[in-house]
Amino acid sequence: MTTRIQDSVPPSDLWINLIRAHHDIEHHLERQFAKYELGWSDFASLNLLLHEGPLTITAIGKVVLLRSGSMTSCIDRLEKRGLVQRTADGSDRRVRMIGLSSEGHQLIVQAEKIHAGVLESIMSGLSGLERYQANQSLIEIASRVTALSKGA
Repeated sequence: MTTRIQDSVPPSDLWINLIRAHHDIEHHLERQFAKYELGWSDFASLNLLLHEGPLTITAIGKVVLLRSGSMTSCIDRLEKRGLVQRTADGSDRRVRMIGLSSEGHQLIVQAEKIHAGVLESIMSGLSGLERYQANQSLIEIASRVTALSKGA
């Protein structure tokens, strides 16, 4: 009896390998960001602000995947370093918007170049087709999780 390729990798092995890959990439990037004194959440928050402009802490937390208390600590840390600024929202003064300072902008542009280079180096072992297939597979997994969550 031959094993079909689609039956050769149990879902639990795929899950463990996905976690390990994420963990290893994240820790490698954190070592690269150490010279900027940035942790992963710091980098992710600054990077989001670079590309999206000023956002609320809640909006940043939803993308960076941090809970409210951790997100507040992250922004407090970045603000103390002068990398972000809190300002009142023009339409609702109770809402505080978080935006990059000029120092934060300069730092994240430099760190983003390192981030892109590291990811390119890591992914260079995959062909264009393999990258595409991996990306499509991850999109499908996320879609199924969303569907299952809605049904729960």
